[in-house]
Amino acid sequence: MKKNGRLVAIALGSVLCASCVGGAFLVAGSTPAAEAVRAADVETVTYTFTLSNTYADAQETAKQFLTNSVDLNSKVWSFSEPVLTQSVQGSSTRRYIQLGSKNSPFQGSTLSIHTNDLLGSGYGVTSVSVDCAFSEQSYIDFSIDDTQFFRTEDTPSWSSNHGDVVTGTSDTPLSGLLQITFGPQNSKAIYLHSITVTGEKVATEPVSYDHIGFVGELNKTEYFVGDAFTLDGVSIYAYPTAEDVDGVDVTDEAEFIADPDVFSEPGEGVEVSVYALFGELEAETTFSVNVNPEITAESLTVSGLEEDKVYSVGDIVDFSLVKITAHMSDGSDYDATYDLALKPYTITLKDAANGSVEFPLEFKGATSSIVISTGLSDILSARSAASGSKVATKGLVTGKFWHNNGYSLFVEDGGAAVLAYDIVESLSENVEAGDMIAISGSIKDFSGVMEVEKVTDLEVISKGNAFEPTEIEDVSASALDGWDSRYITISGLTFKSGSLANSSGKRANLTLEHESGEVVFRALTDAAAKTLQSGLDEFLGKIDNLPFTFTGHIGWYYENPQFAPTSIDEFSCPDYDAVMAFINSYMKPNISPSDEGDGKSCLEWYPAAKAALEALTETQRNFFLTSDTTAAYANRYNNWAKAYGDGATSSLGTIMSSNDTAAIIALVALSSATVAAAGFMIASRRRKAK
Repeated sequence: MKKNGRLVAIALGSVLCASCVGGAFLVAGSTPAAEAVRAADVETVTYTFTLSNTYADAQETAKQFLTNSVDLNSKVWSFSEPVLTQSVQGSSTRRYIQLGSKNSPFQGSTLSIHTNDLLGSGYGVTSVSVDCAFSEQSYIDFSIDDTQFFRTEDTPSWSSNHGDVVTGTSDTPLSGLLQITFGPQNSKAIYLHSITVTGEKVATEPVSYDHIGFVGELNKTEYFVGDAFTLDGVSIYAYPTAEDVDGVDVTDEAEFIADPDVFSEPGEGVEVSVYALFGELEAETTFSVNVNPEITAESLTVSGLEEDKVYSVGDIVDFSLVKITAHMSDGSDYDATYDLALKPYTITLKDAANGSVEFPLEFKGATSSIVISTGLSDILSARSAASGSKVATKGLVTGKFWHNNGYSLFVEDGGAAVLAYDIVESLSENVEAGDMIAISGSIKDFSGVMEVEKVTDLEVISKGNAFEPTEIEDVSASALDGWDSRYITISGLTFKSGSLANSSGKRANLTLEHESGEVVFRALTDAAAKTLQSGLDEFLGKIDNLPFTFTGHIGWYYENPQFAPTSIDEFSCPDYDAVMAFINSYMKPNISPSDEGDGKSCLEWYPAAKAALEALTETQRNFFLTSDTTAAYANRYNNWAKAYGDGATSSLGTIMSSNDTAAIIALVALSSATVAAAGFMIASRRRKAK
């Protein structure tokens, strides 16, 4: 028969039978003098975790050290102090988990797990080995229930290809809470490769028992023809003396047989004889159950479910109050709740991002399902949570940049934005702007920027979504309060002072002017600052003093906004682009002197060029006329105007007239040769927010 997932058949000798119908019962063996003895045999068991050398697998393990629980080879350890972590390659065959870094030093932490959970009930630790290394001197100690049994001051130092194994032993098996503590002392990082724990069965004195008995009630008393009997809900207890009423649960060590074990005929009050054997002790009892004819179910009805509840990440769906009724083909109703055995379910990030979770139901041919509504906090709610608390939210990725261990993402949902900070590469490397994502982590206010840090899970919901920046016209702190990490565009900026990178290549402040006030720009990383400033120098050099536009993200520093460029492409100058479009379309930047012929070509081109120039704004025309960037083309236009005979009426101002056609043609040829040599052609482009 089936008991706790095991199908066991035994042959029993004569036993003293006592009957129990649908309830608890204790039954002694037929020969009380007989003893069941638990021996004190010595058994050894070994647990080993070794970090996978596969990058993706190693990163998946490494990211768990950002949380308080770590699954190492199917055993869940507690981790006391989550830290920045990544996997690193020691050699071609050895990969390590790096805890801490030079920027975020390792401050010491403890991995812990109970020996019962790690090795099995009744086993104690005899040896612990850790393959690891430290960037600087530190220590490791092993303890059980806070009692230390090993400590070393001579820990291995990190090298490019290996660490060393630190081993602590105990002469006797130790059971309780195993703790592996990595001490900080001077260390900036620890490198962990493997953990091995060896244990032995804890020695116990042999125990003799006087009798055994059944305890508990059947969970299931209604069956159909063809069903197998189950003893779930009933346990076997062994009692050292005849007078003992407490006993010891020996269900897992006992064997059972039921008669009948599969029901072939319907009937009410069908008796099932159950026999149990533990060592030399025997017990028997009888249960009464109802067996229904073999019929089918036509439909299922679910009741008791909490309606309108929306579950979020980490919530547990408890089905204990749910009842599932099967409407049978003979018109009767049957409680199928126990048969369907719904277990508590914990909502994952993916579940919450999908908006619902479906639990299929099937019983006797009828199908149905339970659908649970799920959801995530909007970003504004996540920003409002207490600092350090766990949050799960979703939004559209509007930007991405590399940080220490992975990418940071700007995430926005229309109502607010947040910076998902330094997500391990295995989670963030394939995420792009335009992806709708769900994330879970801890909310933190970092100098005014709301961040989701220690991101433990990320789900991409959809890709390729279009998005546009929000246009802003006021850069004051009061106007932009709560706008950190938002994707914006602002026009009318001009240079005032400063630089994105100082003389050492480190981040510095660049101040720009706007009609609403000054605004500070600062790169997000030192690595990006120098490259950004180089590109900005070139950009500002070619646009002279034209006002320009920034389309990117808002940062923050305590009480004030601090814009956060990530690419030189986020800067654009519409006036400059318009002038370059005019040049490329009307000023023939690729012609050579031989194309001029007798000068008639320029006379054909000039009217269209004149009309296009006059269509530009005054600012754009002045830039074309006065800028060094466009001087060669302004000179060409000037010569065209003279050749055409516009003279003083030219759109560019006063131009001297000449009736000497030959002289004018010569001037045109000279200016054409000058410009053609420069090879100057710039594609017009204004960054358009998507």
